[in-house]
Amino acid sequence: MEILPPAFTRERVAIQARVSGHPGRRRRNGRLFFEFPAELHPWSVIQGGPDDCHDAFARALVMSAMEARRDLAIHGRLSRSLLDNLARYQAIVGAGLPKYRPAEVLADEVIPCPAAPRAAGDEAIIGFSGGLDSVYTLYTHQKGIAAIGSRKIPNCLFVHGFDIPLDDAAYERAFESARRIAHALSSRLFPMRTNLKAMVPVWPHSFGSALAAVLSLFERRYAAGLIASSYEDDNPYTLESGTSSNRHADPLLSSHSFTILHDLGNNRAEKSAILRDFEIGRRNLRVCWEGDDLAANCGVCSKCVLQMLAMKMAGVDDLSAFRSPLTPESVRGVNLYSRAFLWQWRGLIRYAAGRGWADRDLLDAMQQRADECEGMLDAGQTPPSGSRTRPPRKRRGVVRWAKRLLSRARRRRDDAWP
Repeated sequence: MEILPPAFTRERVAIQARVSGHPGRRRRNGRLFFEFPAELHPWSVIQGGPDDCHDAFARALVMSAMEARRDLAIHGRLSRSLLDNLARYQAIVGAGLPKYRPAEVLADEVIPCPAAPRAAGDEAIIGFSGGLDSVYTLYTHQKGIAAIGSRKIPNCLFVHGFDIPLDDAAYERAFESARRIAHALSSRLFPMRTNLKAMVPVWPHSFGSALAAVLSLFERRYAAGLIASSYEDDNPYTLESGTSSNRHADPLLSSHSFTILHDLGNNRAEKSAILRDFEIGRRNLRVCWEGDDLAANCGVCSKCVLQMLAMKMAGVDDLSAFRSPLTPESVRGVNLYSRAFLWQWRGLIRYAAGRGWADRDLLDAMQQRADECEGMLDAGQTPPSGSRTRPPRKRRGVVRWAKRLLSRARRRRDDAWP
């Protein structure tokens, strides 16, 4: 990897590098960039000077190197503490996901610690999408009730190119919804763009290290980055599900100058309880990633149905953020595609039963679907979705492709951010 000088265009800055040598030539190689507003540049650890530290790039591509089973050679400066931690990180990921093999991470110069002093204070920065996990993390830390020790979070990042593709204009509306939530919690939301997702393996395997890379770019301002938990801490199938982001692996993406914290993983009903008295959070929540409009919640996909169930169990009756109502039919149509998701689903059943949840129709539908999917997973099959309310996957793909083509045609040439 060759580190390129930062590029300045109008009100934005691009931190960039050129990646080569990966056998997946077209997708994995080329220019890697991180673009953000110019006002954040003084916070960036990469200024284009001789004392820059390029740890963020090592975090960004460690999973790609493990996939290729080749060394990750960075023509720049890396910290010794990160290299030591990455060796342990790769051992944990490789044990849970055998398709990845540990790779040696090399640098032109290895430094004991960065030249710039470690940022002081108890503040942290997080990636914020407006989904339940990030809302829970921001809410509990800003309110001083986080179980891992509260950090002040004056600023958040919403990354365009992670869950919403770079060519999808839905990002602007999703950003505005997330901005309302962040503003209500006294935090400022900044936009960011990157093509990193196209250069790493399967996204559930890579998003933890990718998010750590983005947050660590700003270690001149912050000493820590917070990653919201995706699954419960006691879920035994987290790695099996394909996600490498958990309370054991994420902290090993830390260095001497920047700490990665993995937030506490409660179940979704417990997290959803914060929405009872948080109206802005309820109305602007965005959890869907399968619908045709990625700025909204379709209400029928697995993630939407799971979230609506969790909210109902937590005593939240306002489901206005979802386009379709919660019904036993939509529950029976959920695809419990992994044991981690099935374990999460059965956890909600136990949660509801332990609190005497009165809606037997929904609870019976949950139990029925769990039994069906568990039988298929035991037989080595992938449970199909039973929902008839969604268009076929092929048709949804064509519709989404057409919308993106139109959005590109209508977009201004300067690709202005929200």
